[in-house]
Amino acid sequence: MTTRATERETHTTLLDSQRRVLERIASHAPLQETLETLVRLIEEQAEGMRCAVLLADSAQQSLRFVAAPSIPEDYKAGIVPYLRIAPNMGSCATAAFLREPVYTRDTGTDVLWEDCRDIAIRNGLRAIWSTPILGDGTAVLGTFAMYYGEPRLPSHEHIELIDMAVQMARVAIEAKRSEDALRKSEDGLRIVIDTIPAMAWSVLPDGAVDFLNQRWLDYAGVSLEQYIKEPTRAIHPEDIPRVLEKWLADMAAGEPYEDEMRLRRADGEYRWFLIRTVPLRDEQGNIVKWYGTSTDIEDRKRAEDALRESEDRLRHVVDTIPAIVWSALPDGSVDFVNDRWLQYTGLSREDSLGWRWMATIHPDDFARTTDYWRAVLLSGESAEIEERLRRSDGEFRWFLCRYVPVRDESGRIVKWYGTCTDIEDRKQAEATLRRNQAFFAAEAQRIGGLLETSAPGHRHEHSAGDKGVAVARRGVAGTAPHAAGAAERTIPEDRRLIGERQAIESLTSNERSIIRLITDGKSNAEVAELLHLSPRTVETYRARLMEKLHLDDLVALVKFAIRHGMTAVD
Repeated sequence: MTTRATERETHTTLLDSQRRVLERIASHAPLQETLETLVRLIEEQAEGMRCAVLLADSAQQSLRFVAAPSIPEDYKAGIVPYLRIAPNMGSCATAAFLREPVYTRDTGTDVLWEDCRDIAIRNGLRAIWSTPILGDGTAVLGTFAMYYGEPRLPSHEHIELIDMAVQMARVAIEAKRSEDALRKSEDGLRIVIDTIPAMAWSVLPDGAVDFLNQRWLDYAGVSLEQYIKEPTRAIHPEDIPRVLEKWLADMAAGEPYEDEMRLRRADGEYRWFLIRTVPLRDEQGNIVKWYGTSTDIEDRKRAEDALRESEDRLRHVVDTIPAIVWSALPDGSVDFVNDRWLQYTGLSREDSLGWRWMATIHPDDFARTTDYWRAVLLSGESAEIEERLRRSDGEFRWFLCRYVPVRDESGRIVKWYGTCTDIEDRKQAEATLRRNQAFFAAEAQRIGGLLETSAPGHRHEHSAGDKGVAVARRGVAGTAPHAAGAAERTIPEDRRLIGERQAIESLTSNERSIIRLITDGKSNAEVAELLHLSPRTVETYRARLMEKLHLDDLVALVKFAIRHGMTAVD
């Protein structure tokens, strides 16, 4: 409630400032006086901020200060050579040249200030934000500049102040130029209002419209008399009830009015407009007139709709991909989960945010998982871990969870994004593989023992049968039998074994260790932890092993390891 009250108070203050500037313009005050009023009103909105308005000459070749009451004279004098409208001429001249805002965060480091930074720094001006004031046809009327004593970039509130200041400065400059061009005639104000790039109008205290500028009439394609007879004719029928209810309430309260509505153009097309109306009061505080402007925001509304559609499409993708997706703040507290998380856990979105999601972790994994997550937050590096998460029916399933940080331009982490992929089937397969491995190893040992104890009275004889038993025993033990006793094998099998032996000899100690651990059923993360490597390095080793040994999958690797006595059991 306090924040809303503050925002309402700030908004009212800005509207009041706008009204005071418009009153200056309407009273034919000198342009410099009007712009200095504008500058001081804007400076009052933010502590430590200084402002200035610079005007372009008639040839649009250079700028000059016209309203800069808080800017040091040394700076205004020293910066004159760099007010030529051209690229790389500080903030203001460059903004006028580019016809777009230039926000210099720090004059001490920005390349635009390479030739003139000393002037800014010695006068305590580090952040300088300049926005061009454009007239019809993008002609440069001047620039509006904000200055701060420390490096920084504009906030959303600053941008709103800048937009209002530029609009008011443009109205003031164009009004004065139009007024001068019309030789200050009695109908000068009406002509000014008719020529400014905005739809302007006025309303009597009872709410009756008594003036529409020419832009308004041209847009709607009606005369003032026609509009007075049917004041709602230009408003979209769907907007009329809401618009009238709000306007009558604000008019009765004497409050500034602001709303968005669709207005019909002369060709029948409706476009969105931002409507602002402020009351003009006499010395006794009575409202004597309402003044308003209508600003076309159709392009902005379309951009907002496009952004909303894009966000909806992205949300749909995030909710439908076959994985749990989430994001967390820099401190690790979760601020978003996709629908798959909600469906899997059965939790509400509220119960999934912050740190409440930890209730789904298996009790045996809780300490390991939470300690690891906190370590990842401290390291600021991408990471992954395997953990069990509780399903909505109470069953726990294994997931591979990956964490990736997102950093801003300064390298500071602004968000964590993560995925959790169900690997329960893989974990079950690994467990089965470990059981099978243990069974095969035990069988190999049992058969070897049987061969060792068979035919004890004939060990000293060298019959053909004994040779066959010896060959079989050596084959079970995993060593290559002599070629003379390998009658049952073919020559291609010999070549295959020779090739496998050569491949084994080319393995490094790390690769041999990884084979033993993988065939023992260890995951990449567990292998990495045991060998003090990163999971990504283990993945690289594993791919290289499969390529060296000409193997296609994990089962083939386990068989190869058992055949050559490279398992952990052996």
